[in-house]
Amino acid sequence: EKILQQVAEANGKSLPDGTLVLDKAHLDDEIELQEIGSENESNEHESNDDESLVTSFEPEKTAPGRFRDLFSTRKRAFTTTLLWIIFVGAAVTSWGIVLQLTEILTIIDELNAENKINGSYFPCIDHKALSTNTSLCQALEIDDYVKLIWASTADVLGTAMILPFIEILGRKCTMAWSFLLSGVVYFLLLICPLSKDALVGLMFVVRALLNGGYAALYVYTPEVYPTAIRGIGLGAGASISSGGAMVTPFISEVLVRKSIRGSIATYGGLLVVCALCSALLPVETKKRAMEDKV
Repeated sequence: EKILQQVAEANGKSLPDGTLVLDKAHLDDEIELQEIGSENESNEHESNDDESLVTSFEPEKTAPGRFRDLFSTRKRAFTTTLLWIIFVGAAVTSWGIVLQLTEILTIIDELNAENKINGSYFPCIDHKALSTNTSLCQALEIDDYVKLIWASTADVLGTAMILPFIEILGRKCTMAWSFLLSGVVYFLLLICPLSKDALVGLMFVVRALLNGGYAALYVYTPEVYPTAIRGIGLGAGASISSGGAMVTPFISEVLVRKSIRGSIATYGGLLVVCALCSALLPVETKKRAMEDKV
């Protein structure tokens, strides 16, 4: 009103009679503008506070791990050693069972062709009965291939069946029982004689249990190491297991020709050793918070 009075005096005029009243709609718009302005100011303050908060709580970067960190403490070195033994034993046995079953079926066909057996599996047969004449080498029959395929399905079944037990029993207990039971069933192959069907059935159970323990091993290993050396720990174990797979043909194809019982005892013993090492692992990773720093 004062501004309008000054304008009127400057122009030599006078204000009309009455009282100046502010329009309600205009008043509401002005109040809304003031509220929007105050909200913008508060948002700016909050954003500034958030930026300072983010800056102050920026996570600390973890230094990359080294191979020697797998042995940085006595406990970790003991864990790494046990895991490497399990990786090698499981790989040797897992690949060896595949080769050994094929070789044993071939031996049965060879001896059956020479009328030395009646088609059954004889682990106690004298190795001198095995023919060294390569001209008598017998190819696998169609029925043998069917049995091998059925035995191979145990790999998928064993891995699927072991998953609930990993969460119920824990990683260590699942590995220990899987390897121990597979070793016990494997020693049943020393029973003399067995039919081909019984042989393949026992091999099926062994492969299912063994692959279940192998799956639990690949769950346990990344969890037991800190983030910085998790990849190194799992990679080192997998690499060492590949070396064990290179050795297994000498047991499953060479030793089995000299002594079937000897090859069975070797693989069964390795599975028992894997079970023992699993039980001796110092850390159970079930529901355990994963570490970041070495």
